[in-house]
Amino acid sequence: MMDRAHLKARAAAWAAAALLVAAAASLAAGGLSAQNAPDARAVRAGLRAADESFAARAARLGLAEGLAAALAEDAAVLLPGRPIVRGREAARAALSSDSGTASAMQTWRPIRADVSADGTMGYT
Repeated sequence: MMDRAHLKARAAAWAAAALLVAAAASLAAGGLSAQNAPDARAVRAGLRAADESFAARAARLGLAEGLAAALAEDAAVLLPGRPIVRGREAARAALSSDSGTASAMQTWRPIRADVSADGTMGYT
């Protein structure tokens, strides 16, 4: 059985991973290109809004379900001490069975968003 501090640390690690998922998904859907470069402020605002939406979903559904909902159908997920889990549904099952994420609740709010000059990378 994990102690409360360990569970909080694992939940925080998953939340950090979730931010990367949200950033990648948002940029994949509408990244900048050299030929069609929209206003970087608008792209940052979109990325921040995507992370806020993701955070609200994770707060409402719980960390495991919130993370799983953000994954692509062909996602590959690394969990401590386990082989790579492939696919959204397999990841959902693995996250739900993991004592560190199954019932964890995590909240966050992005305070900054930024994107690379070409819009292919971003973070919140």
